[in-house]
Formats: sequence, structure tokens, C-alpha cells
Amino acid sequence: GDRRGGDDDPHRYGHLRRPVLAACNMESVLVAAYIVAVVFFWLLAFRLLAALLKLNPYNPNVQFLFRITEPLIRPFRRLRRRPSRVDPALLIPMIILLLIILLLGLRFW
Repeated sequence: GDRRGGDDDPHRYGHLRRPVLAACNMESVLVAAYIVAVVFFWLLAFRLLAALLKLNPYNPNVQFLFRITEPLIRPFRRLRRRPSRVDPALLIPMIILLLIILLLGLRFW
């Protein structure tokens, strides 16, 4: 006999599988976004520390740190009104990333 429609029919629950896969893909994207936000937050924190400690800007590690974080800071460069030790253009992306981390973290917990 025809077993179509039975519990072992691969087509019976096919319509349920698609949203689950979409949810898994969205969850993967959110986890990846969370990881990227955390990594860039810490890179910016190390850059802030390097600025506060006045590390040698010719050190290859410091140059790498500045090169990798510059695209995040560049849009906020115009906000710097007066010379200061802590660049406000550095703090704004850190705050934005912290908010993203907190919002995504709430989603996972």
C-alpha cells in the first residue's frame, strides 16, 4: 500500500522544516554579528589604551591596531572640537558597539 502521509513520509513535515532552517540561519547571523561587535569593541578598547599610554605609533602592532580600527572611527572624526587626550571619535563607536553587544546579548540569554 501507499504509505504517503505516514509519520515516516519525508514530505509530510517539509513545510515545517523551512522556517526552522531560516531561524537557524538568522541565529547564525546574529551570533556572527555579536562576535564581530565584541572583537571590534576590544580592538577599540586597546586603541584607547594605546592612546592613553602614548605607545610608540611606529610599532607594527600599534600600526595594525590603528589601521584595523580606523574605518570605525573615521565617520566620527568631525566631532573632535578641541585637542584632548581621549578622542571622542573613538568613544562614540565604542558606545555604539557596546549597545549592539548588549542588545544581541539579551537575545541570547
